[in-house]
Amino acid sequence: MKIERYREDNYDHLFQMLDGDNLPITLTTESFEITINSTENPTTIDDQLYQASGSIIDAATGTISFPIAGTTPVGEHFFDIQMIDTAGRRRTLVKGEWNVTQELNKNT
Repeated sequence: MKIERYREDNYDHLFQMLDGDNLPITLTTESFEITINSTENPTTIDDQLYQASGSIIDAATGTISFPIAGTTPVGEHFFDIQMIDTAGRRRTLVKGEWNVTQELNKNT
């Protein structure tokens, strides 16, 4: 998966969580976390650019919303989304590229 955003875009990003058969994962009590890194396979948190918790928008369709602060620097980055169950077990659901392009507006 490849995400394209502009620097300073700070709208929430929606994801639909799908299983191996491309069907929505029904969500219940899980929590979710998105992490953006400057390297594809980091071994420490030193390359972490951003991390946020997600909110379930529609449990039946597997739709989650993540707040995105718009502070990720311009460049080609990488992200993953993990689902955490109530026992604290993590499962990576999505992994891909997170690319940020310079916008034209210089008001901020």
